[in-house]
Amino acid sequence: MVYTVVAHFYANEGADIEQELRTKLPEFARTHQETEKGTLTWIPLQDAKDPRAWTIFERYESETSFGAHDGKAIQAFLIPKIDMTKLDMRFYNEL
Repeated sequence: MVYTVVAHFYANEGADIEQELRTKLPEFARTHQETEKGTLTWIPLQDAKDPRAWTIFERYESETSFGAHDGKAIQAFLIPKIDMTKLDMRFYNEL
């Protein structure tokens, strides 16, 4: 069963942070999809109206594949750049 993760977060203020996210998140997407077995989709999204609002849409072959996903690099990159009080992660089983 495909396991889906949707992470909504809000970036800290600053044009430099927005630019870093716009540059680095697509790089993480390519890395995850090309090198992590079991990763089906990893898509960063920036809100069309609020440039500080972001979502990462992730799909994995299974919950086990998600568990094997190496999130250390993305966490190290994101944590200093986002408002952790507004982080909202949702986990789904696709039907």
